[in-house]
Amino acid sequence: MSDLHVNVVYMDNNKIKNMIGTPVVSVRLNRDLVRRLDALVARTGRSRGFYLRTAIADMLPALEAHYWAHEAVNRIQTEDRRFGAIMADLNTPQIADPAIE
Repeated sequence: MSDLHVNVVYMDNNKIKNMIGTPVVSVRLNRDLVRRLDALVARTGRSRGFYLRTAIADMLPALEAHYWAHEAVNRIQTEDRRFGAIMADLNTPQIADPAIE
């Protein structure tokens, strides 16, 4: 027997009009998260979608900053290694080729 249930939420026509054409995203959540989300929904009368959209909108800037910063650090480290290799090549003494002289 499943411990998950479906909440049916009726939206007024204005909300439906505002949502037309917006992309739908699906995500799988573990049972504990769904249970907690449903408890919040039951206590407040708001929809799962409302809380999921709010959570994503609130957390996305922090995630972007974290991963973009990580990407920038990796790019800088790669460029530093390339620069180091170029400098090492420039500082390596060149052996004169007697055939050229």
